[in-house]
Amino acid sequence: MNDVASIVPAKWRAIGIQLELPSGTLDSIQQEHARKPQADQHSFETMLNIWKQLAKTPYTWKTIIDALKAPSVGENQLGDDLEAKYIRTERLGLSQNDKTIFQSSSAVYSHTHDPEIWASMNPTIKLMDTPGLMDTGGVVRDEDNIAKIVQHVSTLGYVNGFILVVNEQAPRFDGGMQDAVKLLVDSFGPLCLRNFAIVYNRAFGIVSPSESAKRTAEYTEMIMNRTAIPINHLPSWQVDCEPEWLRSIGLTEEKITDRIFMRDRTLDEIIRWARAKNPVDTTGAVIGEYEQRRKAREEEEKRKEADARRIYDQSVILTETEITTKEYKRTSEPVMHAVERSTTTRRGGIAGVIGRTRTVRWTEHVHVGNRVTFHMRESQRIVNTLGSGQKVYGEWTTVREWNDVVN
Repeated sequence: MNDVASIVPAKWRAIGIQLELPSGTLDSIQQEHARKPQADQHSFETMLNIWKQLAKTPYTWKTIIDALKAPSVGENQLGDDLEAKYIRTERLGLSQNDKTIFQSSSAVYSHTHDPEIWASMNPTIKLMDTPGLMDTGGVVRDEDNIAKIVQHVSTLGYVNGFILVVNEQAPRFDGGMQDAVKLLVDSFGPLCLRNFAIVYNRAFGIVSPSESAKRTAEYTEMIMNRTAIPINHLPSWQVDCEPEWLRSIGLTEEKITDRIFMRDRTLDEIIRWARAKNPVDTTGAVIGEYEQRRKAREEEEKRKEADARRIYDQSVILTETEITTKEYKRTSEPVMHAVERSTTTRRGGIAGVIGRTRTVRWTEHVHVGNRVTFHMRESQRIVNTLGSGQKVYGEWTTVREWNDVVN
């Protein structure tokens, strides 16, 4: 859909309004890309991505086409061109000689590379020719094809019949083909098998109807085993799309005319069968993927999740500083005070009356206590908390030191 952005980039906002995106969202888109080169195209592409995520309106080509044809947008011709390319080609009838409709492949390679829808007005019927699965290109090409099929079928809203075309000359229904059927079931839901049928092309009268019926029974059993969905019966038909090819091996014109008649009668029967089936709702179709690739993708997603978890667990989500104050040493020294002391003595005479006295004085140091010095240190370290909850501690470093003295 980004192709539309390159065609009418300047109308991205008008189209966004038609797609029911909030005006605030459109304003944010405009501000984001305002200074960029090709701002309108970038805005258009961003708008389409947001439209897909918000799902305000169905993410289909029909919604885009309706928006383009809105009077405020006025891109009717572009809308018609996209409708012709992606949704339908109107014809008044399907001609036997029209070689552009559902061309047969000349070998095992699929002729159809993109889904093509053709419409007949009388009676009204739409036919979609889809790229073959398990033809060429392998799994990657198949998943690309199923994405295109789902995108186109979802625009139709419903489907009456899913027809698996098998080359009767090389009727392979190996594990790869069974995986392809499972891919369709994963995309359109298990109910699609109720509207499932098989058409054998290139029978050319070589393979009998009874042999084809027997082969269909075998295929039905294989499909049930692969999808784990019970199936009562799968209808099947033999159709030679272009019996004219038989002229190259000398078949008479009368025989060719008979085969053309049988072909047209069989096609009418197929159409009647499809009309009689209850339609399968395809609006909710999803793009399926092969089981092997899904398992590989899931394993890869688990690995990435585990890697992300491991990285998160080992990453620092919080850094803190832890501070502590400790006494790392204590010293003590005595505190002495000087005290003056004296003593008096008497010599001679009568005690208490006559005689001489002598007084002796001296200084004495008395221990009155201790002076205690506390040597203090403040330290800090970094503590990192990891995503796992584990704490990683750094080394202690000294911030400052001081002494507290107590007498």
